[in-house]
Amino acid sequence: MFARPQVSAAYPRLRLVRAMVLAAALSVVATPVLGAGPAGAATSSVALPATATLTAPMPTLPAVRVGAKIVPTVGAWTAGTALTYQWLLDGKAIVGATASTYTPLASSYGKTLSLKVTGRKTGYTPAARTSAGAHVNAGIFTAPTPKISGVARAGLVLTAVPGTWSPTASLTYQWKTNGAAIVGATKSTYTLTSSLRGRTVTVTVTGRASGYTTVSKTSAATATVLQYFKTAPISTLTIIGPNPGQPTVGSTLKAQPGTWSPTPTFTYQWKADGAAITGATAQTFTPTSALVGKRITVAVTGKATYYVTTTRTSGTTLPVVSTPTITTQLKSVHTAAPMAVSFTVKATGGDLAYSWVIRRPGSSTWEQQGTSPTLQLTAEAALNGAQVRVRVTNGAGSTYSSIATLTVDSTQTNPYPVNVSFVVGEARVTVSAVSTTPVWDGLTYKLGYLNARATATVCRADGTTGSAESLVFAEYVGVDGARYWPSADETDVPGTGCHISVFTVADVPQGGTWGFVDQVHNMGIINQYVQAS
Repeated sequence: MFARPQVSAAYPRLRLVRAMVLAAALSVVATPVLGAGPAGAATSSVALPATATLTAPMPTLPAVRVGAKIVPTVGAWTAGTALTYQWLLDGKAIVGATASTYTPLASSYGKTLSLKVTGRKTGYTPAARTSAGAHVNAGIFTAPTPKISGVARAGLVLTAVPGTWSPTASLTYQWKTNGAAIVGATKSTYTLTSSLRGRTVTVTVTGRASGYTTVSKTSAATATVLQYFKTAPISTLTIIGPNPGQPTVGSTLKAQPGTWSPTPTFTYQWKADGAAITGATAQTFTPTSALVGKRITVAVTGKATYYVTTTRTSGTTLPVVSTPTITTQLKSVHTAAPMAVSFTVKATGGDLAYSWVIRRPGSSTWEQQGTSPTLQLTAEAALNGAQVRVRVTNGAGSTYSSIATLTVDSTQTNPYPVNVSFVVGEARVTVSAVSTTPVWDGLTYKLGYLNARATATVCRADGTTGSAESLVFAEYVGVDGARYWPSADETDVPGTGCHISVFTVADVPQGGTWGFVDQVHNMGIINQYVQAS
């Protein structure tokens, strides 16, 4: 048997000591050692356990370009390993570049970029791996194809529209024709010259920036450059017909294009009120009746190779007319005084003008009365028997209407004047004279009263020579409506059927009128009135 080990009094009992050790727990183990030191004494020792090794692959980088985001391949580290990153440029740490991805700046162009990846995990020895260096290549622009704004016409300005470049680039321009550079055309705008007529134009936009590959983009070609005519006057037209100032049905209109430079090939289109006339495409044109009232123009179009097709339109003519034709004639009017009356006609021919005339009773002269399509009159008794007509005129000619007669029945307040013929029943009466004399009572003249006298010729209204005696009779009518019977002295006019009646009445109120009664049909009813003085 072995004796139980004894601990020497010179050595204190072994205590287990706990200590904090970085990166691993320190284990304290007491191990008795026989035969060492004083008899029965024991000794102690401290030992660290072995640290595990992380699986730490080498990171790799893809192709590297300025401005392009780099996503490295870090490989499969031991599960649970915490990774940190540091990007390096030419072996030196890039301040602040500690993310897992990195976008090289323009200042990195041409240098070497690498990535250091460090892994840490409890119980494992930290590990660091640095990728192989990658050359930083020039960046590539995102650059759209430019466009050209403007119309391809000599003398006009074209504008290059470069679009949005990423990143922002310094742009330059070169305008080209048919693929060849135009000397001096290096701005964003270009004014086309006549030398480019018949050609096409493109613009090449070149973008530059530090650290980026210079890129050029060329637009699509414009349409063929055309030139405007040097002179292209407004066309005119002439009228060959009865009225050079206005087109008439059957007249000839001729387009006059004027002098163009250079001389083009002309085409023509005639229009009525702005609308194209079907088939009217010759240099001359003859209006038809269907165009009466419409205004004519002609559009002259000039065409030449590599010139802008140009149209010039003439001024507008007066309306097309034909010789006036009255389709609805004047009608005579019978009315009482004082009434408003109107006379009108309907006519065709287009662009018509009217000239009304009137011939008053007892006159042989026609008087100008108005120029409206309708004549408006107030039917006074003095116009009884007046005649009206109208002349209708346009650029093709004129025509007269028939004659209309105005018959006006008189009233006590609007009586006929002398020498105006009027009809009473079957008789035509013309009072040729009226007169009044004061009333003498033997001592003085009687105020407000007078003696009245009227001389009238009475004939048959139908113009026949039969006797007109007893067809009509006269009365004196006071202002109060009282009627006074005059005496009558009648004398026949041989061979006419007419007779002259002299009517006399004494001591009647002044201010009255003579009233004439139809004794055949309306006995006792006064039909017409004539002034008494």
